[in-house]
This record gives sequence, structure tokens and C-alpha cells, in this order.
Amino acid sequence: MCKLQRKGWGLTAMACLAVWPMMASAGVVAHFDFSGPMAETPQDMPPLFASEMPVAFKDMLARLRAAREDKNVVAVILEVENAALGTAQLEELRQTVRKFQAVDKPVYVHADSLTTGTYALATSATHISITPTGDLWLTGLHGEAPYLRGMLDKMG
Repeated sequence: MCKLQRKGWGLTAMACLAVWPMMASAGVVAHFDFSGPMAETPQDMPPLFASEMPVAFKDMLARLRAAREDKNVVAVILEVENAALGTAQLEELRQTVRKFQAVDKPVYVHADSLTTGTYALATSATHISITPTGDLWLTGLHGEAPYLRGMLDKMG
């Protein structure tokens, strides 16, 4: 979590515009970045070629739950672009975000592009913002069965 400054440090311009009215009031806007790979649990040793420890999904969920209970936090911003989360992780995060409705704290989700999974997560937030030139990749199931009997009969 971080307290956002007026210049919008750590956020894109679109996400900052969404929470600008709350930034002027007394309170903290919590920022969570779920972009990129994330380990399920904390690790003891840093990766071989990385300079810092990867963020654990379990720790991020604990921080998100703490933000829900914190009286100083007036809103939450989630950045979910390129989130390398599995289906179960996305659903657990989605359920945690939905619990913010009970305490009347708005949740803003911002991304430059969304996939089916990250869009499903974003639907649990109170506000979704996507860059005007961004992509929304909603893919479904597809099945195809080629009919080859006529061709095989002609071939003999």
C-alpha cells in the first residue's frame, strides 16, 4: 500500500483522474499492483537473476484485507494488467474485492488491456478504467469437427 501524492506517483494518468476527488480529502488511497508474475506464498531466497524478492499473492491478499478494515483508507486502486494469476487466484481475489462493498469503499481497477480472467476480476470493482486505445480480449470456447467422409470415400 502506498499513500498517493498529487502528482500521481506510481499510477497512470487515467487511474489518478478517477480518484482525484478522494485524494484531496483526508485519507489514504491504497494502490495494489497485481501485474506480472506472483508467487503463491512468500519465498525465503530471491530468484537467481532478480534484484528483489517477488511479491507473494498471500501477502497481497492480507494487505488488501487490512486495507478493507483500515479506517484511514478511503479507496483502493488495483492494477491488473498482465496479471499472471491462475483461475483460483483470480476468483479468490475477486471475492476479496467484492467484500469492499460491505464497508462502502470504492475499488478502482485500471489496465491498458484486459483478458477474460482479469476482466472477470475487474467486474467485482466499483469502477473499471481502461486506456482508450487499450484491448479487451474476451475469448470463449470453440470446437470444430471436420467432416471428411465424402473426401475419404472419393480417395478410395
